[in-house]
Amino acid sequence: MYETYKNLVYRISVIYLGNTFDAEDLVQNVFVSYYKRLPKFESQEHARNWFARVTVNMCINFRKSYWRRFVDKADEIDVPENMNVERIEILDILSVLPDKSRLIMLLYYYEQYTVGDIAGIMNMSESAIKMQLKRSREKLKEVLGDE
Repeated sequence: MYETYKNLVYRISVIYLGNTFDAEDLVQNVFVSYYKRLPKFESQEHARNWFARVTVNMCINFRKSYWRRFVDKADEIDVPENMNVERIEILDILSVLPDKSRLIMLLYYYEQYTVGDIAGIMNMSESAIKMQLKRSREKLKEVLGDE
């Protein structure tokens, strides 16, 4: 399971948390949670959704506890050195979006989740996800139009 889902968990964590160090810790926590519970999955899609949902929940909990103790260090995303330039540029562009919007864009365009799947992962309605996608695209057009 680790080899299959580690990249998904890591990408969501980096986008949500904004740095690789915390993301690496969170990946470990997600898989510890998996191995403690050993849930049975009906399909590979069910497993993928479980890992995404648990990752999002752990990211939310991490950020809540982090913000209680510290002030925001930086708004920039720390990108791994082995990522190609195109991915770095995409992450840089996405950094103008709020965390939730950035994560929804990542799940929809990069991870190829459906609107329905994202709604389940994020505990939001499908219409809310569609609206977030629409607003995010508009914001990105605005930002890219200025360059």
